[in-house]
Amino acid sequence: LGDGRCSKYTALNPQLLQTERFLPGDSFEFDVIITNDDEDDVSSALVTLLYEPSSLSIEDITIDSQYFTDITPGGSDSSDENGIITLNVSMPNGSSLNDSRIRVATVTASILQSAGSSTVISYLLQSDKTAVNDASGTDVLNGTPASLQVLIDQSGTGEPGTVINQGTADDT
Repeated sequence: LGDGRCSKYTALNPQLLQTERFLPGDSFEFDVIITNDDEDDVSSALVTLLYEPSSLSIEDITIDSQYFTDITPGGSDSSDENGIITLNVSMPNGSSLNDSRIRVATVTASILQSAGSSTVISYLLQSDKTAVNDASGTDVLNGTPASLQVLIDQSGTGEPGTVINQGTADDT
């Protein structure tokens, strides 16, 4: 579902993407993409993602500097204790862009040994937690962002510790 750096995950429906099955110890990446079908002018984005901290650990968050160069202090953060990823980014000097697909960040996560058979990464849809703004501060986010279901193989078949580079989570 996207043209980010990572490959596509399987779309089960417009609001749910699904990964391949990973083993405990595996790492995987997913892109956080703004789908901007109306090609509105976007100057900033605040994205809050929720995940199950007993299943996943966030290893790295890389903001896409092709689009966003200004990161609000604390604007690229994760809390494995609370299961929250916050991305708060903007274009420099009030500029904006109107691309139809805008990658906000690439997130690398790892599967914990305590993980169950699956877990979901989803958006916190509250206006003060997830917003895509134009230069005047108007939220231009429309549609329902897709969640990512991460499948986990607890049978132990296969080699753990593999870095998997595939997946895109769209935010609209």
